[in-house]
Amino acid sequence: MKRSLFLVVCCAASVCAQDISAQRIRAHTRFLASDLLEGRGVGARGGDLATEYIATQFAVAGLKPAGGDGSYFQRVPLVGVEPLAETKVSAVKSGRSVPFTWLDDFVGVTQTQKPLVDFDAEAIFVGHGIVAPEFKWVDV
Repeated sequence: MKRSLFLVVCCAASVCAQDISAQRIRAHTRFLASDLLEGRGVGARGGDLATEYIATQFAVAGLKPAGGDGSYFQRVPLVGVEPLAETKVSAVKSGRSVPFTWLDDFVGVTQTQKPLVDFDAEAIFVGHGIVAPEFKWVDV
């Protein structure tokens, strides 16, 4: 379970109306969109910083916490999908199987949360045009 910001749907009109300004919205947006938050991914340092920042702003605005534990957060289950190093894909053409190895020959996920996925489809390699020698990745 990861912590996720519990969105507050209503707030006192007087608190909200006093504090709304383009300058304040711009300042909050600038911080939340900054590189410091590293994309704000769920479960990542940047995401945690963003949720703590927003919860602090709720407290400053005088909003009452509505999370299950008396905070601005609620616990929600998350499921991740990450291929294992031994993941393989093979293609069959004219009865001949051609194997492909994860990260050497292909990159992909199905998001199906199943250990084995069969599919039958045409495939055409077009590449991504990625040149990133720092990651040992050249795909042109």
